[in-house]
Amino acid sequence: MHQNISKERRGNYNNGGGPRIFMITTIDFRDIQAACVKQLDNMCKDKQPLFIVDVPGDVLWQTYLDAFPPHERQAHNCMACRQFIKKAGGLVKPDENYNLISMWNVTVPGYLQGVVDKLNALVTEARIRDTFLLDRSELTVGHASDLQRLEDGSTIKWHHLYYKFPTAYASSDVNGSQSDARNRAAGLKRDLEMISIDSVNTVLELINQGALYRGNEFKPLLTKFLALQEANRQNHLRNPNFTKEQHETFCWVMSAKFSHIRNTAIGTLLTDISEGRDLDKAVTSYESKVAPENYRRPTAIVTENMKARARTDFLAMGFSQSSLERRQATIDDVPIDQWLYVDRLPTIIENDFFNNMLVVANPRITQQDISFSEFLSSVVPHITSMEILFEDELINNLVTMTAPVDTDTPSFFQWPNGMGWSYNNQLADSSRQRVKAAGGKVDGALCCRLMWYNTDDLDLHLEWDRNRIYYGSKKACGGELDVDANASTSSLTNTPVENIAFANKAPNAEYLLSVNQFNRRSSVDIGFQVDIETEGGQFYTFTYKTLMPTGKTVNVARFSMVNGVLKLDTDSGLLKPSSATGRSLTTWGMGTNQWQKVRLITTSPNHWGDTQCGNLHFFIFLDKAVPEGPIRPFFNEFIRADLLRDHKRVFELLGSMVPVNSTPNGLAGLGFSSTTRASFTCRVGDSSTRKRIFKVIF
Repeated sequence: MHQNISKERRGNYNNGGGPRIFMITTIDFRDIQAACVKQLDNMCKDKQPLFIVDVPGDVLWQTYLDAFPPHERQAHNCMACRQFIKKAGGLVKPDENYNLISMWNVTVPGYLQGVVDKLNALVTEARIRDTFLLDRSELTVGHASDLQRLEDGSTIKWHHLYYKFPTAYASSDVNGSQSDARNRAAGLKRDLEMISIDSVNTVLELINQGALYRGNEFKPLLTKFLALQEANRQNHLRNPNFTKEQHETFCWVMSAKFSHIRNTAIGTLLTDISEGRDLDKAVTSYESKVAPENYRRPTAIVTENMKARARTDFLAMGFSQSSLERRQATIDDVPIDQWLYVDRLPTIIENDFFNNMLVVANPRITQQDISFSEFLSSVVPHITSMEILFEDELINNLVTMTAPVDTDTPSFFQWPNGMGWSYNNQLADSSRQRVKAAGGKVDGALCCRLMWYNTDDLDLHLEWDRNRIYYGSKKACGGELDVDANASTSSLTNTPVENIAFANKAPNAEYLLSVNQFNRRSSVDIGFQVDIETEGGQFYTFTYKTLMPTGKTVNVARFSMVNGVLKLDTDSGLLKPSSATGRSLTTWGMGTNQWQKVRLITTSPNHWGDTQCGNLHFFIFLDKAVPEGPIRPFFNEFIRADLLRDHKRVFELLGSMVPVNSTPNGLAGLGFSSTTRASFTCRVGDSSTRKRIFKVIF
């Protein structure tokens, strides 16, 4: 409450019941009133958003009163000014550097300067709490003045803080509008923290390549967000001391112009990429939300910019094109101190008919069970020869070792020797394990299993007589499709499997087993494996290694079932089995269910010498093993973290596109992970020519 009369009118007056003191201030309050009005005019003239800081109104009011000299406070303890300060005293507007400017940033005479300075410091050091909005009927906050008539008939005119705000700051739902503004500011802040500039550039490049479904719809939004990210980056570049509070202010200001995108389909894609999710998987997840079921992406998900950056970083780290060139390793590539066993006897005659004889199941020879560690420590040091029974279940353990073509080039692997390895079909699990994990039946009169290695939607079909089991008719005559993977885009996996099982007897009939590509989603890790198993112990594996376009059907096998016995049709138009129980097939140059001579036992190169990096594998290289098809030169798991961090997808594709052909005397055989349960049967000889058989268990 403030007067504009002279000192001479200061005094006491009596109002009936007792003395009442009435104060006349020593300054003209109209100075502060006019200064604040002018400051608010400047803050409102462009009608840009204003904000309220997180200082309670009562604190603002008490700070205001306490700033006056004690003898002046009562004259300013005014209800009108109190209401104004509680409602508008925390008003601020950010400047171009996102510092806060308050309505108290004014110049006034006398002790009033100390009052506004304290309020200005309190307000500008606080954080923004809300956008400033008023009900349309309350745009005028406070009032300019009023008159008080005294007992002697004279009047005093009291001046107050007040302001009439433009309609730009009006809302028909203040609480709702402020809540929306808070959510936008908080959402934009999270977007800027969680979505990287690189991810936005990557998605824009995919859109420009035509590789992102409905991408052009989001291009203007992403372009605008990229400009916002760049502005945020420049804030920190221009001012190394750019504070957290300034960043929050930036988000409040920009959220009025830009809605956050993180929880939209395109925002989820950006977040996935920013968090390091595989680009192909991230895009597939995005497509599952916006694309129809039969959509097939036209190109692989690696951008030219991604390739260029990967090449630049690769060369900058001291590597060259020759660093990528690899070959199958030979025994000379393995240091002698890493030989756990090496064959020192002459190679057996190639046409040794005795060795090539099929080993019957469950031979009546006494064998000893032994752990692999004990086998290495107590048996291997004393033997002169070793053979492994190459049984069907070991086919997925087939492995080959790789080496750099240029041994002088530095290694971009996590271990210094640059040696690597690649398992058969580039997988280590089995269809049986996948079906069991998915809750399907793994035992029965007849089981047909399909597994593949990407997010494609392959379908297994089994036909006989007038019956067919497939995704459209999952049960018939006691058989059931009990696992159906990648049918729904909400649950895509890179380790899919399908399973058709007859729990009891399978009907006596002629069967056709086929695989259909219902929806191709990927161009890498192509092909599939089909296993057929009967409860009588018959087992057949079929592999297909060619990309399948949407709609293509591959007839895998035709067979008959008669009283539980399966007879395979050898029609040349069907796939040939790569393994079968009950007879010997040739794979990797070796007959299954036959003894195979061991050349070398060693550990995986990531554990040679002082290196201890990742899972330990044990490799048992065989004399006659020759890999079939291309060998993968490396996997992302091998590559240095500083190189892989920004270029995971490029090197994943590079590893699948640059195969290594097998070479004479190359190291190939069987591999066993130290973390996976497994076993093999071996036959060893010593200086006494005595033969012993062991079942070695991991």
